[in-house]
Amino acid sequence: MSVLAFIYTTPWDSFLIHQGVWWYAKDHVLGTVFKIPYEEYMFFFLQTWIASGIFLFISKPSSWTKKGLNWRQKGRWLTFYFLIVESIFVYGLFYDSAYYLSLIMAWCFPVVFIQIYFGLELLLRRFLMVYGTVFLVSCYLWFCDWYAISKNIWMISPDLTTGFNVMGLPVEEMIFFFMTNIMVCQGVSLFLDPDLKDKLASSGSFFGGIRKW
Repeated sequence: MSVLAFIYTTPWDSFLIHQGVWWYAKDHVLGTVFKIPYEEYMFFFLQTWIASGIFLFISKPSSWTKKGLNWRQKGRWLTFYFLIVESIFVYGLFYDSAYYLSLIMAWCFPVVFIQIYFGLELLLRRFLMVYGTVFLVSCYLWFCDWYAISKNIWMISPDLTTGFNVMGLPVEEMIFFFMTNIMVCQGVSLFLDPDLKDKLASSGSFFGGIRKW
């Protein structure tokens, strides 16, 4: 999970910095690669470990539900999620103030969409465990982010954000941490489910090879 987070997030985060969505005080970082501070790379791993560790601590073993949702019900969930993300993304194309928010939604969309597609039944069964962990870890990271911004360790562009904030914390940052924790907790929950592995293995040789490995 940490390696996936590192690979998937690095180019996106570098793009944000190049676009001036956020920046950092150069005298507050050890160094950079692709303009991303070393500490930011550490964060990719640390958030994954924190969210995964807390989820595994409070969760209980569960298998794929035998009475799953039909394709029509699953399609409603996926369509609803797609319309929300698409609306925000299109809005961001025309208004600079929604630029950061639209990039967040576009970035997390493929991961969350795949997770819902393959594991909606399981995620609904583990709703309290998954989203309870998401909320708990998000509150902690919201506080850390608020503190860093208040100390000018890093800054968020006022021109590329909506201007809505909670006690000085931009709503985009709150959504970012919430969505990343969703990606991590849902990913761990689905990855560890044995019945889901069998389901994926039976869907093609690629997943079958992963399961054997």
